[in-house]
Amino acid sequence: MKKFVLIISTAIVVCLLLTTFACCSYISPSNTGANCDVKNDVASALLFATAPTPEHFSLPSGYTAAELDVNFSVKDYSFTVIGCYMFDTEIARFVFRVYQSELDYYKHYLQCSGYTFDGFSGWELAPQGLYYTANFVSLNDVSLDCIHTPLTYTVQFVDGIKGDVIQSLTASYGSTVNAPTPRDYSSDGLVFTGWDGGNYETVTRNTTLYSVYAPARYIDVTLPDNTVVRLTVAEGTKLCDVPAPEYNGKTLKYYEIDGERVDVQNTIIRNDMSVMAVYSGFEMPSWLYTVLIVAFALIVSVLLIWISILIYKRKTV
Repeated sequence: MKKFVLIISTAIVVCLLLTTFACCSYISPSNTGANCDVKNDVASALLFATAPTPEHFSLPSGYTAAELDVNFSVKDYSFTVIGCYMFDTEIARFVFRVYQSELDYYKHYLQCSGYTFDGFSGWELAPQGLYYTANFVSLNDVSLDCIHTPLTYTVQFVDGIKGDVIQSLTASYGSTVNAPTPRDYSSDGLVFTGWDGGNYETVTRNTTLYSVYAPARYIDVTLPDNTVVRLTVAEGTKLCDVPAPEYNGKTLKYYEIDGERVDVQNTIIRNDMSVMAVYSGFEMPSWLYTVLIVAFALIVSVLLIWISILIYKRKTV
């Protein structure tokens, strides 16, 4: 029985050695002078050889099917396609192909809004356009990284009063453009309020924006030293959205009209107005207020303890 087990074990070891030798001979022939790591590629070749039979293209003669991971750079994900490869003894390289008919099946994966698919990094499109091809020294070096180029769009800024183009820009998808300085129509009693017609902070399409103006309204603000500052705002602006004039680094507390406090949250500017500005004096920071409260509590505690000790001593005398 022991002899039978020994014979079977020896036969299995010999078969494994012959299989390994055959794989090495096929992948890297000894007369090619290939400068590649055959030992590492044996395992990779066996892995590629397990790829399923391709459905969307005919396997060329001498090629072996291979599963390849496609890396998508614009979005962080990948998917698998079926390609093929062979070892070219003349150039001592592994020659890979990924057929267009296979990629067409995964077209929805390759498409990305705002970008065009421009092939794979390091891969060339065959003259007939049937497949992408690339050569690799080692099977461990195989990579299929997508190239996506952002689309370009036109962003126009148009004067909303005269209708002519102030500036026209070309920007790529997802980029940001800086709006030009709008024309000043303050002499006509108008205030610029913004650009209307789309989003130029993140470009996603061709966009035309128009400068928007509103009738100017004036707020005369009387400061504590009786200095009057005139603010120019657009009609319809809330008083709370109007930046207060600076006064000796102090913070505005509220506005007054004829001695009555103004509700800035609900006051919408429809006409010119005059207000008195009331600013805060020294305001204790919240952290300092907390420190003083804690210190006061400690002092009171110490005094109570000291008084208790004195009373106790008098009673014991």
